[in-house]
Amino acid sequence: MLLAMAILCALPWSLALLLLDFGHGFANQAGAVVCVGLVVNAALLWWCTAALRTRMLQREAPERRRHDP
Repeated sequence: MLLAMAILCALPWSLALLLLDFGHGFANQAGAVVCVGLVVNAALLWWCTAALRTRMLQREAPERRRHDP
C-alpha cells in the first residue's frame, strides 16, 4: 500500500520532468520542478496527517465522555 502511494505521489513530477525542453537551462527547470514537487508532497502529507489526527480525536471524544466521572 505504501509503495503504491509513493509511486502515485512521484508519478506527476516524473511526467512533468519528461515535458521539459532539453535545451539551455534544463537543469534549472528540472530543479524547480523537483523542489515544487517536494513542497507540494510535504504539504499534502501534513494536511493528510492533520485530517487523520482530527478524525481520530473525534472518534475518541465520545468514548472519553462515557468514561469520565
